[in-house]
Amino acid sequence: MSKLLDGLSDILPKVVDNKTSIKNSLITLQIFWLERLSSQAIFCCPCYKDADIAEEAMTRRRQMYGLSFLVAPAIVLLMASWLINPTTARLCTGFTKRKPRFCVRCSTLVRIAMQSVIAPLAWLSIALLDGKYLACVMTTRPYMESCVEFYRNSRERPAVYSEEFQLNRAISQMIGWFLLSTVFLLGAVIYTWRRYYSSIFHWQKKYISLTKHIEREEFEKVSEEKIRKDANKNLRKFLNENRSEKDWEKVTGLFRVRSDSGKISAFSSLQLWLNGDAEFKAPSNDESNGLLHASSVV
Repeated sequence: MSKLLDGLSDILPKVVDNKTSIKNSLITLQIFWLERLSSQAIFCCPCYKDADIAEEAMTRRRQMYGLSFLVAPAIVLLMASWLINPTTARLCTGFTKRKPRFCVRCSTLVRIAMQSVIAPLAWLSIALLDGKYLACVMTTRPYMESCVEFYRNSRERPAVYSEEFQLNRAISQMIGWFLLSTVFLLGAVIYTWRRYYSSIFHWQKKYISLTKHIEREEFEKVSEEKIRKDANKNLRKFLNENRSEKDWEKVTGLFRVRSDSGKISAFSSLQLWLNGDAEFKAPSNDESNGLLHASSVV
């Protein structure tokens, strides 16, 4: 048991040091299982039994169906990766009021974009390696049997694909391997190039990353302590007296944070109500030097 714990203690630091690679690997694994579910349980290359539909119209509908499974999930993953990236929120919030240098904005956008394309590229690579989606787009007759026989026997036995479909599936798999190798090659080149021309050394980079992480944790801890203290004081001030219906309406109403000359005077409806209280307008010297400007007036 002790050897197992020692082994885990040796592995954990490596996991922390390579958390980005591990996160990308987990994302790729989840996308792999999502694609397997889509391929086995959802996707079925359409075959039209209606003889009145022209061959060109059938092919066009089949192309739209195959491309929707190939492209739409990649777009969804791209937008989701872009939105859940924490750097996106930091860059976009108050963007019109800040004036960072143009090169800083561009470098940040490029970094976010590089992190966001991992999931859609993983989907495209796995979907192309599966081959069904692109083969459905390229094939005019996907099944060996007629459409009537295919739908009649689809629940009894698996579909028998035509030679044209199998050939196009092989072409899709070749494109998938080419895309996958290209992505890995470009990733290795970009990673090496960024490290090679870095203005700081390896341990300096780790020190900066650790500093940001600890500062973020301490900011949340100290902020939570101060907010709890101020909230307790503000609520006691409000509940110590019998308040009118108008006061209750102000405290429970909808609140929108507003900035006046770059300063925020209130962070909640309760603080906004307290700012309007004549007895609470004059802050003490200790409170005026607090962490949050809003709590300095209460």
